[in-house]
Amino acid sequence: MPRGLRLPLLLAFAVLALTAEPASAHAMERAFVLLLPTGLVMAGGTAAVVVSFAVLALVPARALQAIAGHKPEGAIAGNLIWPSCSSFAFLCFLIVCGLFGSRDPLENPLPLTIWVLWWVGFTLLQAIVGDLWRWLNPWSGPARLVQRALGLGGGPWHGLLRYPGWLDHWPAVASFLAFAWIEIVSLAPSDPMLLAETVGLYVLGTFAGVLVFGETAWLGKAEAFSVYFRLVGQLSPIVWRGPGRFRFPGAGLVAGEAVSLSLALFVLLTLASVSFDGLSHTFWWLSWWGINPLEFPGRSGAVTASTLGLVGAWVLLAALFLASVAAGAWLAGEAGAWLTAFCRFAPTLIPISLAYHLAHYLTALLVNGQDAIVAFNDPFGQEVDLLGLGWFRVSLSVVNDWRSVSVIFALQSLAIVTGHILAVVLAHAVSLRTHASPRLALLAELPLAVFMVAYTLLGLWLLATPVAG
Repeated sequence: MPRGLRLPLLLAFAVLALTAEPASAHAMERAFVLLLPTGLVMAGGTAAVVVSFAVLALVPARALQAIAGHKPEGAIAGNLIWPSCSSFAFLCFLIVCGLFGSRDPLENPLPLTIWVLWWVGFTLLQAIVGDLWRWLNPWSGPARLVQRALGLGGGPWHGLLRYPGWLDHWPAVASFLAFAWIEIVSLAPSDPMLLAETVGLYVLGTFAGVLVFGETAWLGKAEAFSVYFRLVGQLSPIVWRGPGRFRFPGAGLVAGEAVSLSLALFVLLTLASVSFDGLSHTFWWLSWWGINPLEFPGRSGAVTASTLGLVGAWVLLAALFLASVAAGAWLAGEAGAWLTAFCRFAPTLIPISLAYHLAHYLTALLVNGQDAIVAFNDPFGQEVDLLGLGWFRVSLSVVNDWRSVSVIFALQSLAIVTGHILAVVLAHAVSLRTHASPRLALLAELPLAVFMVAYTLLGLWLLATPVAG
């Protein structure tokens, strides 16, 4: 470089350094997101939800009431024994991989299957095709084989004791809260050995519950993932049994009567947990707890904050939702029915919960899904090539190129907006079926619509705001 240019360039760099504004950045998959017109996306997405509520006021009530006319169906019929037993055998294989395979979570099939293929991929598949989990859960088949071996006939195992009615869905609530804590707060949720021990204990505990209280009772009310996947399966537009082949997405969620209080709180927990998972890494949240986002110490420095935040998010969300439906009941002249309204409208939040699920974990599915393929190629780290992948390597191009990141952000935003619009439609269908006139139905739904619009804005903000770690 010519000497005459050195001083001007140094002065130019100094001026740029002094006048530059703070830059927000994300790690890896979100590095380009902030370069997009996120403000316009937030405004447009929120406006779309507002417009959807206005449009619903013009749709004939009979058309929307028909949405709730479908029975809460969606489970795939068939012999449950062998698919379930196959799932049990596969789960045992994964546990063995966790105990004796690689210590690297990105090379061991167990954490990649649990946190990516199953929790992310299978959940999305469940929403598309219906209640696959009823067919593939790892407990029904073994329980029925035990029943046959004891000469007690076929069909669902009815258990040794009657399931206490007062328990309702509370065991599922507690189990899902523990699962969310492990995923979001615990120090090593992907450690293969710890995860193998945790999964093994949960499988044994659930199997004991099935044997004692019966397959229908325990998996229907007490087992967290059977309850969760059944709710998600009701989003499917596919009807597997009965007349017709398709239905309005989510119709199964609003077909029955008001759910129990424990199930309503379970629904709110599914939404609160995935929302807080996104919030817990934001600069705003960490700064609020006095943690420097640019020197994020990791989970070990935020266990208390994350635990309180997870529970607090659930309580706050339940309180806001309760206030919304109670205000709607008051506007419709049914102030005394606030708890019934709370339990009646809660299932309509499942589309939002699934939308946040997709938006939050999409990049993990795209990247770590490749890790899972590589892990199954050599499940015990013995340098074998079981799947014949050769020199296949995980590609990060999908989250390192601005074009693909733009598409990902668009899909995430579209998922959130679509989930909220679907929730508004389902809530309106419930309100129409509950109240005597369309006018009262709109009044009852108005505060809930405000709640959903505000939550849309929150979801889009979580996509765009800076995160640490």
